[in-house]
Amino acid sequence: MWKLNRICAALAILSAGSPCVVSASPELIICQDDQLSVLSPTPEFVELACHFAIEAKTRLLECGLHQPNPIEIFLVERIEHDIGDCLATYDCTDEIIRVKQPESIADALVEGSPYSVLPTTVIFQALVSHEMAHALLEQSSRGTDLAFVDHEYVAAVMELDIIDPEWRQALIDAAPVRLPPKPGLISALIYGFEPRKFATNAWQYFNAEVDGCERIRQIADGNFSFTDQPR
Repeated sequence: MWKLNRICAALAILSAGSPCVVSASPELIICQDDQLSVLSPTPEFVELACHFAIEAKTRLLECGLHQPNPIEIFLVERIEHDIGDCLATYDCTDEIIRVKQPESIADALVEGSPYSVLPTTVIFQALVSHEMAHALLEQSSRGTDLAFVDHEYVAAVMELDIIDPEWRQALIDAAPVRLPPKPGLISALIYGFEPRKFATNAWQYFNAEVDGCERIRQIADGNFSFTDQPR
């Protein structure tokens, strides 16, 4: 999805539209990694959000990305985007990730969503990891305008790579793609029509590479784009 003419993607589109809401005087809590902080209307999910964000950041740093600027994570009741309600978004202007509170995620899922096979905590982890990938890729690109599909590739890879293998396989089984993975299917068009199949193909492509992180480093440096791959 597009916001402020930069890549700041939302993980999933839902049905209704309503404003972003943070209730009951939330407090900004600094995580153990002081470059990350969480704003939540209740304290119960702050530690979990910090844990997942730090875990995602660690994996992204292993792939050569960086976090020069602080990132805030807001746990909210609703997230309004130009295209409708979302489960999570990243605002690259304010360096803010917004994620639905875990207790409201299940009710927000579209009927038949592949995410319905996952426990709520795993979905929450996937959301945080996906948006952390957008955030660190944007910061690591140092102002280079990266293609939408390249942002979504890295976010989809990290979302699937970081969750436990059994749940990763459950998501892949819910939206299977025939092997071997095809770079030509890593496209904005496929993402628009079949975002979960896009994610499956992206992770399988990443996993099949000798060094999947090298592709991510090339994207961040502006030396590779899936827009240049034959269809």
